[in-house]
Amino acid sequence: MNLIKVSLGKNIVVVGREADAITFISWFKKMDIRSEISLITDTEYPGVIRSKLPLIVLEETDPLSSIIYQKNFLERILLVKIINHPDLTRLNLDNILSRSYDKVVITSISQPRINIKDSVHLVRIEDAIQLREMINEGCEEIEVYGGLWGIWPATLFSSRKFPTVLYVEDKDFYKEYFDTDIWNIILKESNYKFKIKIVDLSAISYDPKKVKVIYGFERPLLRGITEEYRDKISAIGSSTITLDKLINVKFFHISEHVSLAQARMLALELLGFHAFGCTRFFQSKMGEMFIASCGFNKESLEKYNIKTSVTRMRLPLYDENGTRDVEIIIKGVAHRYSRKLLGFQIISTSSLVLEYIQLAYMVLMLGGTLNEIISMVSSYIPKERYFHDPLYKTIYSLWSKTLEYG
Repeated sequence: MNLIKVSLGKNIVVVGREADAITFISWFKKMDIRSEISLITDTEYPGVIRSKLPLIVLEETDPLSSIIYQKNFLERILLVKIINHPDLTRLNLDNILSRSYDKVVITSISQPRINIKDSVHLVRIEDAIQLREMINEGCEEIEVYGGLWGIWPATLFSSRKFPTVLYVEDKDFYKEYFDTDIWNIILKESNYKFKIKIVDLSAISYDPKKVKVIYGFERPLLRGITEEYRDKISAIGSSTITLDKLINVKFFHISEHVSLAQARMLALELLGFHAFGCTRFFQSKMGEMFIASCGFNKESLEKYNIKTSVTRMRLPLYDENGTRDVEIIIKGVAHRYSRKLLGFQIISTSSLVLEYIQLAYMVLMLGGTLNEIISMVSSYIPKERYFHDPLYKTIYSLWSKTLEYG
């Protein structure tokens, strides 16, 4: 993000349609009520939580309940300009706004990397309604193009008995977030109902009997609006390449959670407050299994020539009464010599795992070494079931693995 501190009482333009756009506005206005904000969007329902769009398609949630802030929140915005434009990244703001502006904030408005005839790029509530109508008209199969992004809608569609295929670009599409051993466990134990096929994106044929959905397969914003306004621009979400906090490499994230965090971070930073930074994160549900990757996995670190120590543990997961419910699998990754914690992969069929996913990301963001982390106050006591904590047990195991390297 190209940060330019904004003084109070300025004119700010936000370009976007998803939840990160409205989150930025909300947080900025909490701290600065004097600045005037304009929103340029291409939807009647700005602020949608993208992961709820497949639920709208299946009529399992109301469209208005999928907006992070209800529509009356928009009254706090100076101007909401809804435009019919095929690509929000290629706007000329001077032709749209009648007043000057001090800052432009670009949120998740990336376009898909593929263009498929009669497909639906599922990013707006209007797209979800259109897709619902197409499916209700009758189709033999739903094709989801999206790699890891597409796991969530493919899981939902297939669980409702729609024949569903998830198309990916290559057999290693998961390796940026999951190691092969973890991915094989997911395939074996998640009980997913859709097919996974490799496709040549340049050779996709049109079939009126199949509904094609693009969910993800996006690219960061590299040209267009950024070239015209780069001296005044900040970009967040899927519009930008992100600098990782853990090992200082750049990556294009695929997480709505990270986009929302970046919106809060940018609001803080523009007003002179310290923000913590972020690292990679992916969370979804595949079949009956919750899957998550926080930070880096071993196989993604190999291309940076980083030597790692890893541990993988399959542990019982207890409910609040201390009763064993199901199992949780956690794989931890640390730098072999510095002992810096670099990542977790966490999977389980129980929703209890969600709190451990959140805790894992928070522990990573502390940026400490294993020595520092195990010295923190924790409820975990080795060999005591009542104080069982699978995340900290994994950290202890990983710390032990690094001892052999001095």
